[in-house]
Amino acid sequence: MATNTDALRPDNVLALADHALRGDETTEFSLKSPYEAIALIGHACMVAVDFRLAGLGEEHTICL
Repeated sequence: MATNTDALRPDNVLALADHALRGDETTEFSLKSPYEAIALIGHACMVAVDFRLAGLGEEHTICL
């Protein structure tokens, strides 16, 4: 895992995206649309900074 100072460096984000695409290397991967490529880079950025989304449960809502 990268340190905080270089977590979002392009080469680190692309390496994480590549790892997410390859997974366990038993399935073939493909991006079917530009939107999937954007989502992949967004996912890699969140993984790079250890982002975690905590579920609130069904009785809780997020008020804005």
